[in-house]
Amino acid sequence: MLKIIQREEWVLEIEKSRKLQFNEQSQVVDILCSIYGFKPIYLLFERKNKLVISFIALTKGQKIYQPVHFFYSAFWIDVEWSDRAYSEYLNDFLLELKKRYTRIEISLPPLVKDIRPFIWNFFSIQNWFTYIKDTADYHYDRNVVKNLNKVSDLPYVFKEEKLNVLSADLNLSLFKELGFTPSKIKLLGKLLNAMADTRYLSCFNVYLSDQLMVSHILFLDFEYGIAFEIMKNKEDRQDKGNVHTVSYDQLFKYLNRMGYAHLDLMGGDMQYIAAFKSRFRPQLTPHFVVTYSKNEVFLKKLKLVVKKMARAIMAKF
Repeated sequence: MLKIIQREEWVLEIEKSRKLQFNEQSQVVDILCSIYGFKPIYLLFERKNKLVISFIALTKGQKIYQPVHFFYSAFWIDVEWSDRAYSEYLNDFLLELKKRYTRIEISLPPLVKDIRPFIWNFFSIQNWFTYIKDTADYHYDRNVVKNLNKVSDLPYVFKEEKLNVLSADLNLSLFKELGFTPSKIKLLGKLLNAMADTRYLSCFNVYLSDQLMVSHILFLDFEYGIAFEIMKNKEDRQDKGNVHTVSYDQLFKYLNRMGYAHLDLMGGDMQYIAAFKSRFRPQLTPHFVVTYSKNEVFLKKLKLVVKKMARAIMAKF
């Protein structure tokens, strides 16, 4: 049974069986909705008096959106059910969701690996990749070790600190180079500044002679012991990778000391970025963005009907 309930009741139901993830926290949801103009809808799906699925839908009218590429949707499903039950329950949830919304976009977290019910319900599937790094594992490729040795005598200073203007400008400049529109970059800047006032965003910066060399911007989920690298950029483009190398090595060690067992490095889709990050021997992990459009499904079905009719007419001649 699908239930649409108020935030307070939704949280109480969730906390009966698990802790809230960082993207389910009220501060994070409120920031996203305020900046991008969404209304949050809190959904639960239960079977046999047990919670099966929870979802915070970011809505505008009858449409569900996922506005930012480095956020996973606040979607959770109990993956411990049997194959038959999992497929049945997720399928039924999606049928109920499609009754209420004409467009649905969900960025599934990596733990959701079985996406067959989305396919059966005519969702389009985008297959993306990320890297998950065990922060206690410092076995790297040989060239990483070589680069670390090259800079071992340089007086780099590593700081975990609140987002500042230098960190924000350095990281947002990368999006300009990637072709993001000024309006989208402005919204990202607002998002970073708002998140910086919470405990869920932090920076790990590398300095040399008081100059900012590299800045990592992180989302932090301390309840689940995982951090998410949402942005990273370096100041000196002439550097061939040594400062990146040492910054990652120190970042892993810092996060491990702080109790974060894993770092979601993201960026596993872009060839040159993936080639670099793979040298730290993280786990390549797929994840999916699933999208449903009632209009597009209708047009596809209409085209199939027209093709069948055309074939039937041609067969008579």
